[in-house]
Amino acid sequence: MPKQWNEIAFNIDFKGVNYAFQVTADGVTITTDHDTEVIFMGKKLPLRASQQIQLTC
Repeated sequence: MPKQWNEIAFNIDFKGVNYAFQVTADGVTITTDHDTEVIFMGKKLPLRASQQIQLTC
């Protein structure tokens, strides 16, 4: 992410699930509208509808 940006937020619909992403210098926050899972750094992480998950490297 460019240094002059504080954050970027966007939504993606994938296979009937809406994913909302918020990216900052500290990491990524993901929220979905359905129970699902995401793969981050090779690990499957459960994600419940309307709950946020914060990912950092």
